Amino acid sequence: MTFRDDREASHRRAEALQQEVETLQRQVAALKTPTSAPASTPARAQGSSVALPLVGAALAVFVIACGVLLATGTPRSRRRANAVSASQRAQHAEVERLAARTREEQPSAPAPPPAPPVAAVEPVRTGRIAWPATVDAAEGVRARPGDACVLDGDFAVHNNDVTVHSLTVRCGDETLYRFDDDPAHPPPAAVGLREGPVYGAATHVYLLRYDDAAGVSTTRPTLNISTLRHTVTLSRAGATAMRASLYVRDVSDAREGPALDITRQARAPAFAEVVARAGRVLRAQGAAPARAGERCSFEVRPVWEYEESCRVALRCGGRMVYGSGEAGYLACALRAGRPVGALDERTTSEGGDPRLTWRDDRVTVSDFGEAGAWSLDVGL
Repeated sequence: MTFRDDREASHRRAEALQQEVETLQRQVAALKTPTSAPASTPARAQGSSVALPLVGAALAVFVIACGVLLATGTPRSRRRANAVSASQRAQHAEVERLAARTREEQPSAPAPPPAPPVAAVEPVRTGRIAWPATVDAAEGVRARPGDACVLDGDFAVHNNDVTVHSLTVRCGDETLYRFDDDPAHPPPAAVGLREGPVYGAATHVYLLRYDDAAGVSTTRPTLNISTLRHTVTLSRAGATAMRASLYVRDVSDAREGPALDITRQARAPAFAEVVARAGRVLRAQGAAPARAGERCSFEVRPVWEYEESCRVALRCGGRMVYGSGEAGYLACALRAGRPVGALDERTTSEGGDPRLTWRDDRVTVSDFGEAGAWSLDVGL
């Protein structure tokens, strides 16, 4: 029997008791009503007085029974309602358990692949950079050996990739080479920059590698630059044939502004001042690369690309005597933060350069070659 059926049965029993009470009430009312019997029948009157208490007692018993029935029926109904609610909760929990078990037994779908990380968008950094140079040899152009030249370029760096927007090579008032990023012109084959700080200043200097093997459809000459090797070569065939070779300083002029942030990091230089002096060969012995009296140029710069503190370059008579190729790196002696001397005791066969001694205003270079030993004394 459900809770609702039990409640309806209780209501029906209460209604039956109510009807019995009403019947007894009518009977009591009938007993109280006077009849036509003569008052001299004391036996009947005595019976009525005795019946009234009995009827009242019966009525009280029925009322009490009804109350007890109603009172006892309510907690039982509540207990059954609570039992029904507990049963429903147990059934609901069982359904949830079966559903969870079904989900566990079903094969799970593969997890979606993680989204690729969003690459940070780096800004495009641009800068105009210049390198001083000098003509060593030239044909088919007005420039002559010894003329001053300049390499001037406009570069951009984005995500560590270097592009060139323009590059010119000028000697005096003559332009030997010009490139811009005109889509009609083929781009250079390779461009590379290496950036280094300047000691005690918010400026930077650069090494340049540039290779432009110009195609037959363009009139500009081929150009190859390696400032690390101090070399610039230009050539063009045909009716306007030309050829030129230049000596270029390895690092550029200082560029102001924020760094271009090229990938390879540079170490802090040991000093700031760049030594650049003119000199002359005082004495030449053996098969020396220069003769006595020839003019020389002597340069010492701070190093940030390697472990050594300085790089030395000596040119006499338009020829490299010390520091050719990628050599010339030494540990310089400093005085008051300025380089004042250097020593290299190894010959070319041992270290790539001749022996060198530099003290203040005197440089001595010596080596062993195929033609024998030689030496040069240079005064600065």
